[in-house]
Amino acid sequence: MTKNQRTLLTLVKNSQYHDGEEPTDHPVWAFDVLDAFDAASRGGIVAQAVEAGFIGYQQERNRMESIIWITAAGMAALQDEERVA
Repeated sequence: MTKNQRTLLTLVKNSQYHDGEEPTDHPVWAFDVLDAFDAASRGGIVAQAVEAGFIGYQQERNRMESIIWITAAGMAALQDEERVA
């Protein structure tokens, strides 16, 4: 897992838009987490995390309506990273 993937997963997991729900497979507004990355690298970071199975992402024409969620595999990988750190 890359540093950017770890950051992305942590931001999705800790998003305020979970409203107390379990974060796994619970979509949140993508802008809430992706704004932490510069515009030039966002797409690559998301694509790599989707390819790895760590997150799901649904892009909408209006960027403010796109959603992102952490998968069970992403949550497990993040917990493994946290245990090692």
